[in-house]
Amino acid sequence: EPANNILLKFTNLIGEVLVASAILVLFIWGGKYLTNLIEDLLKSLKLDSLSEKIQLHKIIGEKQSLAKIVSNVCYFFIVFFGIITAVEILQLDHLTYILNEILTLTGQIIFGLLILAIGNYISLLIYNMVSKSNNNNFIAGIVRAASLALFITISLRAMGIANEIVEIAFTFIIGALAVTVALSYGLGGREAAGEHFKEILQKMKSKSPSNK
Repeated sequence: EPANNILLKFTNLIGEVLVASAILVLFIWGGKYLTNLIEDLLKSLKLDSLSEKIQLHKIIGEKQSLAKIVSNVCYFFIVFFGIITAVEILQLDHLTYILNEILTLTGQIIFGLLILAIGNYISLLIYNMVSKSNNNNFIAGIVRAASLALFITISLRAMGIANEIVEIAFTFIIGALAVTVALSYGLGGREAAGEHFKEILQKMKSKSPSNK
């Protein structure tokens, strides 16, 4: 009877290994086919030209394709899901828990990078609007740096990386930007600040009811 039990467990283990291997091969092969379709779809939607408009090509590299990177990330998650499914079939509970934690952390990092990419695009739009309207690249650069710092903070919080340290760092960055602006006007731009203030007062006087 003990020998029969050992043989039964061994045959069940072989069956589980075969099923897990078949599922893993299916995820690897099917994921490769699916990600090729995703890459072709993203290229047809001109995702690479969009990355140039939002200046992502400076981060990922001039010769790198954003559609290829996105499809590779999708392939990673598909294969990772296959590995988790195979490990669950083999009833390796501790390894399954570790892989699920890694999957959660990876998803948070990807989501944080997505927020950072969107923030880079929004800060670029703000920079272009401010520089064109006021013809002042310095102020536009400060506004862009502040907005980008805000999105960096949001992305780091989405990743779950040291929330309190991120909040303190963001506070110091905003404070440093405010001090920089104050010093630039207080030390090197008193005359320019005075001219701006005079222009504002003249506009207010011209629009007042008494002048009308």
